[in-house]
Amino acid sequence: MVDELRNSKNGAGNGESPAPGIRRGRGLELSIHTPADDRAAVPQPAAVPPRRGRGLQLSTNLQPPGDRAAGVGDLGALAPLQRIGLAHGQVCYRQSGEGPPLLLLHGWGASSRYWFSTQARLADRHTSYALDLPGFGASPALGRPGGIARLAELTIEFADALGLAEFDLNGHSFGGAVATYIAAHWPTRVRRLVITAFGVRRSAIERTCLSLAHAPAELALQLGQPLIDLWRPLQSQARPITELLMSAPPIPDLLAGWYLNRAPEDRRLLREGIADLLDMDLGAHLACVISIGDPVVVDALGRLCAPALFVGGAADRVIPADDLRAAAELARARHVQVIEQCGHVPMIEQPEAYHTALRQFLAES
Repeated sequence: MVDELRNSKNGAGNGESPAPGIRRGRGLELSIHTPADDRAAVPQPAAVPPRRGRGLQLSTNLQPPGDRAAGVGDLGALAPLQRIGLAHGQVCYRQSGEGPPLLLLHGWGASSRYWFSTQARLADRHTSYALDLPGFGASPALGRPGGIARLAELTIEFADALGLAEFDLNGHSFGGAVATYIAAHWPTRVRRLVITAFGVRRSAIERTCLSLAHAPAELALQLGQPLIDLWRPLQSQARPITELLMSAPPIPDLLAGWYLNRAPEDRRLLREGIADLLDMDLGAHLACVISIGDPVVVDALGRLCAPALFVGGAADRVIPADDLRAAAELARARHVQVIEQCGHVPMIEQPEAYHTALRQFLAES
């Protein structure tokens, strides 16, 4: 009986061929190729080496960096981020172009990325240095929050470290306050000054009230420093949650509606702006906010010696055009330009009009 079963299994005696023996499997192969036994001689494409990413880019270009055609698309390319050690620690910056030096200071909640178009469009005339001020972008925060005067000193220290004895200077929003202070207190260092989207209240009474509120606010910031120190290690841990909340509709469009004349078609612009906002150190944020009433700004405007261009947007809700003009009047500036259909970020919203004004002004002797 056993022999019959064996013969039945083996197909013996009934004209059938023996069943194939069981072959050991080759295991699960994670491969895009056919099994080795069945491969045909198919030519394989050349391996493409991986390219290093370029990080977030504050850009209105819709094409990926690698797919951009030469010309206009190149204006979205960011200069590489560099680092330099100063007395207080590291400062990150982006350097681009050739020619006389131009320092670029960003505003509240921003970073050096905001100047991508300016650096590209002026690369044929200037060596530009776009800083990440301490506590913004990739630059670590100061141990204690620094106001306008402290950040001005650090900017001069940065220029000294790079051997820049004289330079043109452009400050946007809060960076405009820092730039004004630099030009007033180091007049021999600043050749020409550009103040972008920054101003003061026209009413002397309003300026006085803000000035009186500044000292108590600064004291509160100093007393609250231990709480800021406690928050700093938690900020990175909370980042995924805050980014999710800030990116949820309608928050991005509400922010765009406040800062820009109209929301950009390229949604990456909003995402990158939110990323810079979330990267901002709490202490740097608070120091920036209370600087609104710092009396050193009005004093510096009255002491300016360098030729100055005040430029902003007609639709700016953050710094209305009237505040821009008021600052220009205090500085006795002869060059004032208000760009139509433009909000708080003219170098991105209206790059043609903005950079034409810059090139003409900086080219003057």
